[in-house]
Order: sequence, then C-alpha cells, then structure tokens
Amino acid sequence: MKPDLLKQQAHRAIQKRLGYEFRNMELLQQALTHRSYNAKHNERFEFVGDSILNYSVARMLFDAFPKLSEGELSRMRAALVNEGVLAEIALEMNVGDGLYLGAGELKSGGFRRPSILADAMEAMFAAVSFDADFSAAEKVVRHLFAERVKRADLNIGKKDSKTALQLGFICNARGSSRKVAEQKAACEALEWLEQKFPLKKAKK
Repeated sequence: MKPDLLKQQAHRAIQKRLGYEFRNMELLQQALTHRSYNAKHNERFEFVGDSILNYSVARMLFDAFPKLSEGELSRMRAALVNEGVLAEIALEMNVGDGLYLGAGELKSGGFRRPSILADAMEAMFAAVSFDADFSAAEKVVRHLFAERVKRADLNIGKKDSKTALQLGFICNARGSSRKVAEQKAACEALEWLEQKFPLKKAKK
C-alpha cells in the first residue's frame, strides 16, 4: 500500500491503544482493509480473530466468576462479545481513522459503521497472533476487555432468559411473514407466562 501519513499516524495510535506494536505492519494494514478497498482484505482474519476473542473472554469470565454456571457464563460472554461492544471499543480507539475503505463505503460513512468496526477489531486480534502468537493476541483482548469484565452484569443471565424465551416462541411460531410470526409468538409467550406465573388478584 502507498504511504499515507494520516493513516500511519492513525495506525500508531491504534497500536498504542491495543498495547501491541507490530513487527510486520502489513498484517495490521490488512486487518484494517475492508473488502471494498481491494482483494487483500480482512475477512479471513476475522474468522481467526473471532475464535481468539471468544476464547479469551470466556477464560476471563471463567476465572473472574468461579461460582457461575456454564449457562450463566455463556450469556455473560454473549453480552460482551458482540458487534455493539466491539464497535464501541473501536470508536474509543479511533479505529475508523485507520481503515482502508472503497469510495462507496467512504461516502456512506463506513468508517463509523458498527459492522465494519467490529470486523476490524476481530481481524486485528488475528493479525497480532500472526505477527507474534496466540498469547500475545489473548493479552490484547484481556487489555481491552478487562474493565468490561469487571463491570459485567451478574444478572445478565436472568435478563437474557426472557430474550431466549421470546426467540424460542418466534422460532416455533408459524405465519405468512416474520411480523405475523412475531405477533403470534408474543401471544403464545404471554399465554405461557400466565399459565406458569398466574398474577395474584388484588384483594378488595
């Protein structure tokens, strides 16, 4: 890629926020390259980075919350490892300034699009592992997620169980459209809740 002083400055800042300095800068550049820019993009990096991220956060939660069950840990991980959280971290790091995007993506604001930012984060975790090793990539994830794990909501399992219930009914519902299916699912969910947890009538 052609030298770009602004991009170089952005990449230095990103490395500082990652807590890792690349020996092979081409790996970082590819991790920050969207498919709209050229054929040497970051999608295959994302595949590896996703696994690194999931394992690293899972281990952090496993160590931090020894009394939680497998299901509770899984729900907490899902609340931390998702597009929204990754995009939030990317914005904090100004990752958008270092992205390589095609003309169309640039015009449509791709540098701040959550999906593109989240993908770039995962790709960077992979790039660190390629530049060094898995341990280095795990260290980066731990550095970025340490405070979020500390602040993790212990009640997330209870909150997510409601969501899981709603999704379950939607999957089982039949309708001519998604909207019809969701409406039917909502009715079925309400009926199920009323049967399982009947409301106590107020005394007159």
